[in-house]
Amino acid sequence: MCIRDRYGAVRQEMMEFARMLVLVLGMAGTQCEHLEFTLIMDVLEYTSPGISFRTRAYNYSLPGPPLRVHAGDTVNLTFINRLGERDNGEPADGGEPPSVWCDPSNCTTQYTPYRHPNTTNLHTHGLHISPLSPSDDVLSVLIPPQTQYTYQYHIPADHMAGTFWYHPHHEGSTALQTGGGAAGVLIVLDDEQSGVPQQVLDMDDMVMVIQTIPRSAMLGIEHYSHGNLTIFRNPPTVARMAENNQYTTDGGSSFDPSLIDNVALLNGEYQPELKVMAGQWTRYRFVHAGPAFFLDLTMVPTMLSTAQCELQVLAKDGIYLAQAPREHDRLILPPGGRVDVAVRCRGEGSVRLASGDRPGRSGSWNGDMFWNPTIATLRVHEAGQKDSDLEPFSAFRPPYLQDLRVLQHSGTDWVLNFTNVAVGSSQGL
Repeated sequence: MCIRDRYGAVRQEMMEFARMLVLVLGMAGTQCEHLEFTLIMDVLEYTSPGISFRTRAYNYSLPGPPLRVHAGDTVNLTFINRLGERDNGEPADGGEPPSVWCDPSNCTTQYTPYRHPNTTNLHTHGLHISPLSPSDDVLSVLIPPQTQYTYQYHIPADHMAGTFWYHPHHEGSTALQTGGGAAGVLIVLDDEQSGVPQQVLDMDDMVMVIQTIPRSAMLGIEHYSHGNLTIFRNPPTVARMAENNQYTTDGGSSFDPSLIDNVALLNGEYQPELKVMAGQWTRYRFVHAGPAFFLDLTMVPTMLSTAQCELQVLAKDGIYLAQAPREHDRLILPPGGRVDVAVRCRGEGSVRLASGDRPGRSGSWNGDMFWNPTIATLRVHEAGQKDSDLEPFSAFRPPYLQDLRVLQHSGTDWVLNFTNVAVGSSQGL
């Protein structure tokens, strides 16, 4: 029997003592589980209206399947790599290397060359778990084509609930595989003893994985990796990606704007429509699973629409705010970033989920921002009732998230010396 108390601690005790503990604390016990998951890395033929391409993906879907766990769980994850054995073949086109979107000074392959396009491993991004095999070891665990590996993750009993994600992390093929869509959300679920109010726990919960698939980058990296898998069918795919092009007024961008041809998928769909009931809170778990650019997300009413949406941020990068919620009118997400936000809309009509719909606080557009006027459309319908406003709360924080600024100085000073350490140097610090 595994009992979590209100601070997330797990106590392995005899059954009678556990029952007594529950009575004393006045809460229900939660049983820790041993979970079994399977992920398969293989070829996916993706087709959507106007978009068609071939890529690498998990379990034949974009994104991969959501993985949900509790603090205290043990996870056995079998990873099967079904990609072809030809890991270093000649490029499919056999011609000159295609251009890549990065400025040479910003996107060098000198120290970390693109390679091993079909060799992979798995990273649980943001989890507070062991970095040693068979856990989240991205340095020594390699899963070549036509092999498999079993990971075992022990989720700490005091792990904070939150939104995380998983993706490949083999040096040399991470950009190709993750940028091509191999990624998925991983959620540590809330417990009733976490300090999160019941109103938040009872909200409808929606995962929002945004993947910005970059055509030129994927074709270029595939070529330099000596792979032959990634294909974008022309011309419909190119035309669609041109509609989602980068805003190019900023000459200081790190990227060549003529080669920016991304398409944004939300939960694997191109410009989906979502039904929203006015007045009701929904918890959106946004994950930026794209390989580059930051997102500047807003919810913008369409013409003639009376709908307006309120955004109350609950957590960022899998960590509840110290004081939640916090109202925002835009959500800034770097690649790999996550934000949990409670959304309540009023009125009726359509609202666009956009990135870069308006300039930043500086008054200008940033060339490293992903610009897309319509990632998705929210259709707001009158519901006849309105949920109450959110009450402020502070979730219980585990020891690894305590504020160290309040601790007394130990009297020991540490200095990191980075002098004369070149990029790519094998010398330790």
